[in-house]
Amino acid sequence: MNLNFGIIGTGSIADGAHAPALKSLADSTLHSVYSESDKRGKDFKIKHGAMISYTNMHDFLNDGDLDAVIIASPDNLHATQIIQCAEAGKHILVEKPMAVTEQECIVIKNACEKNNVKLAVGFNLRWHSGHQLLHDKICNAQAIGEFRHMRLHYTFQQKDASNWRATKELGTWWSLAATGAHCFDLAFWFAGKNRRVVERSSLINNKIWNGAHDDSATACLLFDDGLTVEIHSSVLYASTSRFEIYGTNGSAICDDTLNRKGSGSIFINDRKMAYSPVNTYEAQIKNFINTIQNPDISNPVDYNTGAIVTRELLLSAS
Repeated sequence: MNLNFGIIGTGSIADGAHAPALKSLADSTLHSVYSESDKRGKDFKIKHGAMISYTNMHDFLNDGDLDAVIIASPDNLHATQIIQCAEAGKHILVEKPMAVTEQECIVIKNACEKNNVKLAVGFNLRWHSGHQLLHDKICNAQAIGEFRHMRLHYTFQQKDASNWRATKELGTWWSLAATGAHCFDLAFWFAGKNRRVVERSSLINNKIWNGAHDDSATACLLFDDGLTVEIHSSVLYASTSRFEIYGTNGSAICDDTLNRKGSGSIFINDRKMAYSPVNTYEAQIKNFINTIQNPDISNPVDYNTGAIVTRELLLSAS
């Protein structure tokens, strides 16, 4: 069964990741695109081979040939657009963060359940084949023993504060939403569902661009079993990403794996782990399609996952 997708938004993540992924998959079609700008929408449609572009959300969602929507719009618009999609009966893959308040998370969950639509959150690093293999080896097979500390470092460089995430109108966090959200998701995925956070602390820096939101952020978590987690996000400088996990019997190091390409090097106890890289956006959409076509299959990145990350972002920035 082929599914017709629409994309809300024509920015870099839609243009460089979601649209090419849809085009490469046999069981998905980029059917339509929504943009407030008629020109951007039409340019996107032509570039990626979509059937139609819309500037009216009602018309976009009431297209009877549309099955599912990828929301790749600014963060502060996500909740409203998710609810609109749900009420129109469309399945939803929303870019992270899913929402910007805890109340939005509750309303989103209720809307999706009421209208019987699937929702997935775009934590594409969950679909990095190296991360998945590592998760199996150290979480299931306990290759490094009991976890004691995690460190996640993910940054990139912005030359100024012109990014929409730096504005109060469209964004709620900057570096925390851009890269920190991925770090929180990975930390909670590897920590597992049985651990509970008992203490948090954070340091927020907006002294460089003097904007409304974080240029850099460092967050620390303490779980009830003594596991500690350190997360650093920044838009002030470029660096090699790192995901480090230290246990009672060794360590696992992910070097430059926090990226869109599904690449990088992974070491378990100083030995390089072999894996076959995949396009994380293709894998993410494949899983989303699978959960739509097979109702009995659960989605590991649903609104519960999205709500956990939103809560941590709120608490880190407070």
